[in-house]
Amino acid sequence: MYKLLIFDLDNTLIDYSKTERLAIDNVCQKLGIATENNYRLYKDSNRLAREIYPNITHENLSDFRKKRAEIFLQSAGCFDTVTVDCFLALYLAEMGNGIVFDDVIECLERLKGKCTLVIGTNGDNVTRHNKIRSANLTKYFSRVFTSEMLNCSKPQKEFFLKIIEHFPYGPESVLAIGDDLKNDYICAKEAGIDFCFINRNIMELDKNVKPQYVIYSLAELERIVNAN
Repeated sequence: MYKLLIFDLDNTLIDYSKTERLAIDNVCQKLGIATENNYRLYKDSNRLAREIYPNITHENLSDFRKKRAEIFLQSAGCFDTVTVDCFLALYLAEMGNGIVFDDVIECLERLKGKCTLVIGTNGDNVTRHNKIRSANLTKYFSRVFTSEMLNCSKPQKEFFLKIIEHFPYGPESVLAIGDDLKNDYICAKEAGIDFCFINRNIMELDKNVKPQYVIYSLAELERIVNAN
């Protein structure tokens, strides 16, 4: 029986795209960055920054964010009038306002009390905790683990293994839930715990990718927990 559920945060509980789009709109409005294509420019900047930092970890996350902000400000034509630090400060504050998917609260209400619920997410402590509080998710989770806190990032197997160390459960009693096959699935597989892939975008899985469970809504998760 699963006794510990480890939830990813972004794109599992939090609608990252909606949160990000609103954050960019608000930051640009506050800074007076006038362009109709702010979000597209930002996504292009994110892609270019990822070419420079293809493997983002807790060690290089800050450098990646700065490079992304620099590229965006240059693309928006305001690099000489808005500093990278100013943009980042506003951006991180806005990204602390998490927007949950419609299926999240009901799922957590049904699972609360049945097993221990925690969050395991890559990223920094402040932004992640702000996002969880703003989305009114705090009461459902006994602990929140970030890559900054654990000093390692998914897909390193140590990420989940360090979380499990805080609880009196063996790997066979743990289920990780996430949307990312590159990070969440690989991390769970390497750590020897079961993985539930939430396939919100209804993507076709590679034949070599075999999570224990595939669901399309968190409404399906209770059935899995009850069956085990």
